[in-house]
Amino acid sequence: MDLTQSACCHLLGVPENAPLDEIRRAYRKLARRLHPDVAGGDSLRFSEITAAYNVLTGRCAAPKAQTPPQTPPRSADDEAEHAKAYAEFRRRAATWHAGNGSRAPRPASEPVAPVTVVPGAAVDPTPVPEARITPAARPSLWQRLRTRLRAPAPTAGSDVYLTLSVDLTTILRGGEQGISIQRAAACPSCAGSGGSSCVCGGAGRVLVRERLKVQVPAGARAGAKVRLPGKGNDGLGGRAAGDLYLLLEPAPIAGYLRDGADLRATLEVPATMAETGGPLNVPTPWGPIRLDVPAATRTGMKFRLRGQGLPVWQRATRGDLYLQVQVA
Repeated sequence: MDLTQSACCHLLGVPENAPLDEIRRAYRKLARRLHPDVAGGDSLRFSEITAAYNVLTGRCAAPKAQTPPQTPPRSADDEAEHAKAYAEFRRRAATWHAGNGSRAPRPASEPVAPVTVVPGAAVDPTPVPEARITPAARPSLWQRLRTRLRAPAPTAGSDVYLTLSVDLTTILRGGEQGISIQRAAACPSCAGSGGSSCVCGGAGRVLVRERLKVQVPAGARAGAKVRLPGKGNDGLGGRAAGDLYLLLEPAPIAGYLRDGADLRATLEVPATMAETGGPLNVPTPWGPIRLDVPAATRTGMKFRLRGQGLPVWQRATRGDLYLQVQVA
């Protein structure tokens, strides 16, 4: 295909006196859009602009402007025939199935000989081969291996920590409490293998929310922990899951100051009773009890009620209740 300098400039969209830098920029811009490996690329036009670029940059010998074309001008019938052949080529290129690398069938009696028609340029009547359209490339061996290498490495599951508030009833007698936790569980789609096309995005795990019931022992105190084995984050590659640790946070007990399993409070005693003594109902977390107040009781005196405190954590004993007298 013979290309004059004017035709080459027309193909690249630059003026005939354009400097070399402008020609290069124009070619690169078109090449990025028309390259066959790019989605929506046009291999035929890509070959045209490449030929034009080679001519303008001196890589190929451009025909001299004064040299008359060697090919006689085409008739109107020839132009129509070439235009028809080119349209047929474009139609068949559009039926390319990139998914399986096959072309739509075409009759064997219908040869395709598309030619490039450049306005203002001499046209070579020699048929050019059909442009090769690159189908979607099948992943290479390295790409498939790299996908496998990206699979999560076998890793033991990590522990999960959660703060659990405990009310007075549970502190005194223990009990079952319902909790809601969020943890990383093995992906149900890939079973934790970490497939790149899986819903887990290759991580092998997904976040899930679960409801559990836990038995809290009596005597819950700040800093105490309840361990649920295997209820933490799931491991990867067959490794064991982590544990769930519940950090107990006991609720404050109104009217009492807690000291481990012992309780301290103030006991108001009427002045007449403080002088003469007598029985007095005293409230405790376990319920009211009777206290015999001795005569001549004074402010600041203390009474110790054994076993009226809180259960000792993980033991079958109780603390004591200490009452400091306040004569009213």
